[in-house]
Amino acid sequence: RIIDIMNEQESLRIGRRVSSSLTSKANKARHCGGIPPLGYDVIEEKLVINESEAKIVKSIFEMYLSGLSYQKMADQLNEKGLLTKAGNPFSKHSFYDVLRQKKYIGIYTWNRRQAKQRRGKGNNHAEKPLEEQVKVEGGCPQIIDDETFQMVQEKLAGRQNGTADSKSRRHYMLGGLIVFYLIGMSIN
Repeated sequence: RIIDIMNEQESLRIGRRVSSSLTSKANKARHCGGIPPLGYDVIEEKLVINESEAKIVKSIFEMYLSGLSYQKMADQLNEKGLLTKAGNPFSKHSFYDVLRQKKYIGIYTWNRRQAKQRRGKGNNHAEKPLEEQVKVEGGCPQIIDDETFQMVQEKLAGRQNGTADSKSRRHYMLGGLIVFYLIGMSIN
């Protein structure tokens, strides 16, 4: 048991050192590992624009602002033979992170996502508190202009709050309480 406790303590020490090192690296806007976002490549630990992928990113933002659904966006990109950063065809799930990626407006971000729980469960979209995140203004080259990015964020927020225009939001004359009233009368 003593050896297990010592191993656990050493593991925690190593974890703190690695985390401190990565935080220091992120504060200098250096890439901390993993696959860079669509539109970027990593050269000497810095994000640089991949021009062919940057065109895809710009078209994703334009398609979203034009009102296309995620599925229609994926279909159009796939028809052109374009692929995600991982080399896969686009799906309707490919756009959540792309449309929210602050690196596209030049803000280098790191340590944004909430860690998974011990059993591997967690919300992939949950974010850590701002004081735990690293954000460096001008830390990477900008692909999307600020105005376009802001319009997309407002549209995303509207959809999340249920205020965006949607074809599925229709008002039916016999909806809601009237239907329950009529059903109740027919039962009696």
